[in-house]
Amino acid sequence: MADAFFVTNLFFGYDRRPFSGGMEIHLRSIINLLATRGIHSDVLQRWHTNELIHKDDFIQVQGVAIPFYLYNLVWKKKIGDNKKIIHLNDIIFSFPRIDKRVSATFHGVSWDIPTWNLPSEWTQQRFWFFKVNLLRKYYLLNTRYAIKRCRKILSVDNSLRYITQHEFPDYRDKIDVIPNFVDVDKFYPKNSTKQKFGLEAKDFVVLYPRNISLARGYFLLFEIMRKIARSKHNVKFLVVGGDLREINKDKYFRLLYYTIQKEKLMHHVHFAGSVPHAQMNDVFNASDIVIIPSLFGEGSSFAALESMACGKIVVASNIGGLNDIIIDGYNGFLVKPNSEAFVKKIMEIMDDNIMIKHVSVNALRTAKEIYSKKKWDKRVLEFFET
Repeated sequence: MADAFFVTNLFFGYDRRPFSGGMEIHLRSIINLLATRGIHSDVLQRWHTNELIHKDDFIQVQGVAIPFYLYNLVWKKKIGDNKKIIHLNDIIFSFPRIDKRVSATFHGVSWDIPTWNLPSEWTQQRFWFFKVNLLRKYYLLNTRYAIKRCRKILSVDNSLRYITQHEFPDYRDKIDVIPNFVDVDKFYPKNSTKQKFGLEAKDFVVLYPRNISLARGYFLLFEIMRKIARSKHNVKFLVVGGDLREINKDKYFRLLYYTIQKEKLMHHVHFAGSVPHAQMNDVFNASDIVIIPSLFGEGSSFAALESMACGKIVVASNIGGLNDIIIDGYNGFLVKPNSEAFVKKIMEIMDDNIMIKHVSVNALRTAKEIYSKKKWDKRVLEFFET
């Protein structure tokens, strides 16, 4: 019998390979860490059928076929008895079933979705304004409910602690801020790997290591490509990320791909698809700059931390948990989440080798000294053992 029960949206993709989003990497790391203490885990995830997806010595993954909006009503019935740990991998699953036996992970503010400044052709949504406002209210309801009802919350950035301090100060001790980590034994600087991705040594490579989605700023990526390609012909964009078929968002990938084709920019872009997390060190070391043009819903990004551990310069939107890990001009750069700001900063960096060397050294130091996995392991064990 398993000792721990975890509720998540995705853990395995439809190809039955581990899904490589940040939330899934975070959960997998928790389960692996608990396994070192002899703790067995059950994972419940949404799936296209009701079936056992995976089983080994320390984990069993059960799929449940149910629409997202009904998932919160189902997971509690699946727990069983005598679980030492009951944990939601996303605070969004809280309402209306969470209670004082249950803990949850807060992966960053999820209701900071812009409405008016998004081009309608890129949202791929009808009634966008009304949907967003409903989502904001729902996310806020879930978060407030969890703060008051759950046992405690692991927050990957400082935003929830600030919110709780301001709105619910009696519950602030429930919030344990444990930023995401980077394993420096797996992510480290090495000789350029550009040739592995069909790139040439002379290419200046801008990496976008994100799943193709609206939250991750996929349409900003296109605008950045178009503006830079006109003036810097040696720039190549390496796009590494899945098309999110599992959550019915592959439409974003198709729109991005065909728009790039239509604008005749394909010779500036290399699509590497979904790369296993274990192979991402080669991806980061094929780049000169890494961009994180997220629009909303961003915590302490694994992609940003892993890029920094490889000594790469990160240019990121000044939103969410990215503000926690990047000190602008010291270990990376924070810019407004619009294409003009990204293009301006990328062009500045390309023309300043001294800046590249200075910032990359600080990025590497930050990743190794502050966000090491060893520190994360210690704090996460304390979270689940107390």
